[in-house]
Amino acid sequence: MLIAALVGGASATLLRNMPLRLGVVIGICAGIAAGFAAEHFEEKVSKP
Repeated sequence: MLIAALVGGASATLLRNMPLRLGVVIGICAGIAAGFAAEHFEEKVSKP
C-alpha cells in the first residue's frame, strides 16, 4: 500500500504541469499499477 501511495503521489507531483490535470490521472494509474505489482511480487515471494 505504501508503495502505491508513494508512486502515485510522486508521479502526480512531478507531472502536475500537464494540461487538463493529466498528471493527476497518470499519477492515479501509476499508483494502481505499482500497487498491483507490489502485491503480485509479495505473493510470489511469500510462497514456499
